[in-house]
Amino acid sequence: VSAMEARGLPGRLALVVPGVAYVCMVLVNLLPVPPADDPSFAGRAAANVLCNFAVGLGAGVLWTTQNIYVGRNAICAARLSPPGEGGSTAGEMACAFNGLFFMIYQFAGAFGTGASTLVVDLDQADNSRTTLFLVLGAFSALGTLGFLAIPPMPSAAECGAQRGPEEDGCRQCSQTLRLLVSDRRMALSAPLIFANGCFLAFAFGEYPKRVTATLGPDYSAPAVLAFYACNGGASWAWGAALAAKRIAT
Repeated sequence: VSAMEARGLPGRLALVVPGVAYVCMVLVNLLPVPPADDPSFAGRAAANVLCNFAVGLGAGVLWTTQNIYVGRNAICAARLSPPGEGGSTAGEMACAFNGLFFMIYQFAGAFGTGASTLVVDLDQADNSRTTLFLVLGAFSALGTLGFLAIPPMPSAAECGAQRGPEEDGCRQCSQTLRLLVSDRRMALSAPLIFANGCFLAFAFGEYPKRVTATLGPDYSAPAVLAFYACNGGASWAWGAALAAKRIAT
């Protein structure tokens, strides 16, 4: 993102391009991959793998840009907050902003799970797969276009953030990795980061399967919906508590 800014490219471009990859990944799934002996198998399988690979590459850019966008806006908001006891530090504002962001993100997951369940339950013509991917593709496309409507990302100078000289991506990456040994807080956070990734893998992979095996397939969607709803509610509660200064950062 810093390199893009140095070249005069807007931060929104770092959101739109990965968004297009998401849309392509969704749309390519409209056509199921045929059996291996089908003449079109190689082409469709290659397109599927390519689109999913593009999403993997774009996700890092998308989430990094999102974090920078939220962080810089939080810094600007903290600078505009009233001084004194009623004011908020940049850290408090960033926590509150992230709580709001993930509340929306998780409740969107709950809504999507509920909507897809209704589509499958109400489907009478065995077209639920096509309907689901069309709806998901439409939402992904609207979200990608929505990135063009958000306000420009505040620059580091506008936020008052300190930035060193521009460096290449490899050097920035190595500096980030060195934080694991040079910054105690980062070192203590690393296990939590990995545990969170492992938990999400379980939640999206094993959790529905275990629920299906114990309670039956009809309870798989409600279980995932409950996960998203609880996560969204907890994100809101945590952000609200930080904003109200009931929790110290």
